[in-house]
Amino acid sequence: MDSLSIQTYQRFKTDLEKLEEESEKYVVPEEGRYQGLDLRALYTSFEDLETLFEHPEVGGVWVDLGGGSGRSCLLYSLLKRKPSINLEIDPSRASICSSLAQKYHLPVTSLVVDLLTDSIPEGDTYFLYFPTGMVLDRVLHVLSQRLGFTLVVIESHGDLIPRINKEEEYQLMDKLPLKTPRHYPYAHIYKKIKMGISENGPHKMSFRDELLVISDHDGEWVANSKGLEWLDGDRFQLLHPPRTILWKQNFVRIFDASEKDYALVQFLCSVRKRGEIKIELKDSEELIGVIRKIRISPTLRLEISSSHLLEWSSVKKIFQGTYLCYESSSCFFSLPVL
Repeated sequence: MDSLSIQTYQRFKTDLEKLEEESEKYVVPEEGRYQGLDLRALYTSFEDLETLFEHPEVGGVWVDLGGGSGRSCLLYSLLKRKPSINLEIDPSRASICSSLAQKYHLPVTSLVVDLLTDSIPEGDTYFLYFPTGMVLDRVLHVLSQRLGFTLVVIESHGDLIPRINKEEEYQLMDKLPLKTPRHYPYAHIYKKIKMGISENGPHKMSFRDELLVISDHDGEWVANSKGLEWLDGDRFQLLHPPRTILWKQNFVRIFDASEKDYALVQFLCSVRKRGEIKIELKDSEELIGVIRKIRISPTLRLEISSSHLLEWSSVKKIFQGTYLCYESSSCFFSLPVL
């Protein structure tokens, strides 16, 4: 850089870091947004980004998946004079990218995007500094249908790279040492060399709300697939109910809409997500707790956090707070508005 370029670069970094610090006050305080996290943990350092941008596999349109302020995109377009796209769920962070792109006349597009549901633009190089979970599963599912791009990965929480390595259609091209301390000291550069497989494995179900039939020594029960998280090997953690399963050993099938009691089981799964309920039995006993397992064999039964196992035929009413969710005599089903 000449002296003017160096001055511009330093001013750019100062502007960006100031806005990043200020924007954290306005980040929506929801799980997964890491409000108030130290910027050194939230963002990849300028030094490491500069190294990444010089790699021969990195080029074309740069897309940062969950890019926050758009730091990587802004820097890429500033240094390389190539287009980039910042995808970020939080408006206060995403607005930084738009503001500085305009100020420095950079070919950067910043979009407020929910990676769990929204479309993901096409790009030549995708950047992941991201935790594992259902959002990552959905991102990888979308990318599985694309070919020929570069994927740059920096370890976020300790298991991102092992998760990427489960995707057989990626070829590891290089490892670049990072100057900033991270869970893993190297950035991985992958090339997408094959189309992904279409079979319904657990990573394809974690971002959809399927009903899963799970088996154990007492029979079969139903869990929700959404929020299913890979732990290691063949172990997965269910969200509803919170249970660890061995996929190949415990998963039986998807509970189909054509099966007996499907509408009822689907309703009970929705009730389970709401948390604590009161159950009034036909013998007038009342129980308070959370539905754990919804058993479908040998009969329809509910396992409750109060350590009760109830035959469904014994249930008279279900309440959440004072709201009546179910009444047996009229087969009434309803859920309160969240």
